[in-house]
Amino acid sequence: MEQRSSELSTGQRWFAQAISIVFHPLFLGVFIAAFLIFGGPYLFQSFTAQQRMRLFMMFTNNNLIFPLLVVGLLKGLGFSSSIILHTQKERIVPYMATTIFFFWTYYVLRNQTDTPRLMVEFCRGLFFTSAAALLFNNYFKISMHGMGVGTLWGVWILGMVQGYLPLDASGAIAIGLGSVILVARRMISDHNWFELIAGVVVGAIAQCIGIWL
Repeated sequence: MEQRSSELSTGQRWFAQAISIVFHPLFLGVFIAAFLIFGGPYLFQSFTAQQRMRLFMMFTNNNLIFPLLVVGLLKGLGFSSSIILHTQKERIVPYMATTIFFFWTYYVLRNQTDTPRLMVEFCRGLFFTSAAALLFNNYFKISMHGMGVGTLWGVWILGMVQGYLPLDASGAIAIGLGSVILVARRMISDHNWFELIAGVVVGAIAQCIGIWL
């Protein structure tokens, strides 16, 4: 990674780092949820603005705030050297925690019969992704950003195929954004292309299973 980063200009490093932070998988999941809840034209028509915001806040608490608190606590207690979680060992407990949080989100929404099907399936796919990440982490350092990109692409493609999302520029934006994230991670992280593509495949398959199960 150091050799690859040294070949980049300062602007390239800053750009790649900004992309990596802003579109961290936890943030990316929240962005996807925000689009589905507030931007999707077909999904939440029957929901009031207050109901949409309540759902979004519940999702954000379980899928972003609580996992970040776990990572911060591990760093504070000295169980990890950085919140970046550089090693496979440091990722075990955060993966376990996010699996629990993601399952709870899915379980709650599954039992709310008025929640659109795609939203429930998206949350189920996130749970499968996190569980798969915990499993594959035992064998190699699968890319979290790659799994986030696979989730992004899986939701958009399957959502459009099933008629939940319109066939418009949002799909092209999702594919373009995912490609930029992968290139940025390859530029400044120690992930190789196998780890990145494996993450994409796992994230996409998890969404397929979540939607078609």
